[in-house]
Amino acid sequence: MPEEESLKKQLELARRRLAFLEEQYSGYGKLNVPAHIPIQIEDTRNEVADLEKRLSTPKVPPASRAPETPVIIPPTAPTYSTPAPVRPGPPAPKPIEPEQTTLLRELENPLTTHYRRRAIGERLNTIGDTRPGVGVQENGTPDIAWLPVSPSGEITISTWRDIPGGLVETVNETFPVQSFYISQYLTTYAQYEAFVKAKDGYNNPEWWHGMTKDYQPQNLSKEYIKPQNNARNIISWYQSVAFARWLNQRLRGWQFPSLENGGETSLIVGHNAQVRLPLESEWQWAAQGGSQQRKFPWGEWQEGYANTEEAGLGQAIAVGMYPQGAAASGAMDMEGQLWEWCLNDLGQIKSVALGNDKFKSWKGNAFNKNHKVPDSFYSSNPVPAHRPSDAYNYVGRLPLLSRLLLLSAHRPSDAYYHVGVRLVVASPIAQL
Repeated sequence: MPEEESLKKQLELARRRLAFLEEQYSGYGKLNVPAHIPIQIEDTRNEVADLEKRLSTPKVPPASRAPETPVIIPPTAPTYSTPAPVRPGPPAPKPIEPEQTTLLRELENPLTTHYRRRAIGERLNTIGDTRPGVGVQENGTPDIAWLPVSPSGEITISTWRDIPGGLVETVNETFPVQSFYISQYLTTYAQYEAFVKAKDGYNNPEWWHGMTKDYQPQNLSKEYIKPQNNARNIISWYQSVAFARWLNQRLRGWQFPSLENGGETSLIVGHNAQVRLPLESEWQWAAQGGSQQRKFPWGEWQEGYANTEEAGLGQAIAVGMYPQGAAASGAMDMEGQLWEWCLNDLGQIKSVALGNDKFKSWKGNAFNKNHKVPDSFYSSNPVPAHRPSDAYNYVGRLPLLSRLLLLSAHRPSDAYYHVGVRLVVASPIAQL
């Protein structure tokens, strides 16, 4: 029976379409499924039910009749009927977007919880975090996403100087800051591990030259949490500088558009530019949005914008899980996650030396510190006012013993679970 066969084919197609739509629905999850999919599922279910009902209705055979004498009808002109309109089928299903895209879009919602952000980072690590700037290139070189920090300017920061009587005095100093490039993310576990495993990497004496002999090279502490897209912690200042030296050699010859003089002269690594740790003045300039002098990288404090103590996570998580908390340049996690090593001696921005074994500067904040602590964002220096909105800096005296106690976690050989590193491409420093 032609009609029955046609209905069976229609039913088979409708069932296949329904199965495909239900699979799409399961793949998205209830919270992320596009609005059109449930509507299509309901329409298709109704279509299947209608076809099944039509097929199950028994056909009544026509009544038997006695044969009749044939009547011959003369031929007439042929007639043509207008065909019934064909009802178009449902539109072809849209391609399912990669799961990474769906997860990253969820991060853009400020209402996404801290715990969900941690889970998203873990899921990205499992399925493959494809974001530029997080992983490693095929040749083993870290894939850093470099962001311009421009224009140049001047910044005022508290510095220290020793004075008679065993005291240290904090004074305001103004420093010029030239435009530079900063990495979008903290150095990840995968990127530092590329340095550790490279033949020309961690065990090459060249990267440790000039440092204290006991740390050439320094033994690397074990990392207990090893998601490839997490910020790498438990690395010292020495180990951070060695990593930057290695990457500087790997990127030798790379050209970056100039941010000065109308972009006429390129920045070339190994010539007029260097991959290194940021000076304290450079880090703060990037974090506060230059002359904007933001209190936090994004502006005023907003809960849910950073992995600080308030988040309750108790650990560093995947980098870049708080896109709404980015600085003006686009650099992420400059508040929260990990403290970040800077190049200069603590309290002495003009002092950069490899082998003097002096305490080094940290900047930022970490997952284990409250954002309300006065020194939490712009500096770990023990002075009470370091936000640009405060009376810019404090000038006073601090007993030497108090300073030494506060400095106990700033030795260049120390490696802590709440400290990491971020790199810049900036003007060369000869001491490196």
